[in-house]
Amino acid sequence: MRWDPQQYARYADERGRPYRELLDRVGAAEGQSAIDVGCGPRGILELLAERVGPRGRVVGLEVDPVHVAMARELVAEQGLTNVEVIQADARLSAHCGVS
Repeated sequence: MRWDPQQYARYADERGRPYRELLDRVGAAEGQSAIDVGCGPRGILELLAERVGPRGRVVGLEVDPVHVAMARELVAEQGLTNVEVIQADARLSAHCGVS
């Protein structure tokens, strides 16, 4: 199967629809802070970054160091300056510097 950027864009849009609807319901807005617990290599970091805008802050919390590295690479590639990915166990988040 060949790489089709247009097909991927349609898939990404469809995949993101329920998450955008959820963010609408919870009222995620410009200037707010958000956390994606267990973000994995991608999670919804891009959607959250877009929603909170440059004045907001997004923290991706992930325990797996390989996923953390992948998520950090994605953040850098996408230029998501309002996103930070932290390696930590969500059960211990009070002790990992997330506030």
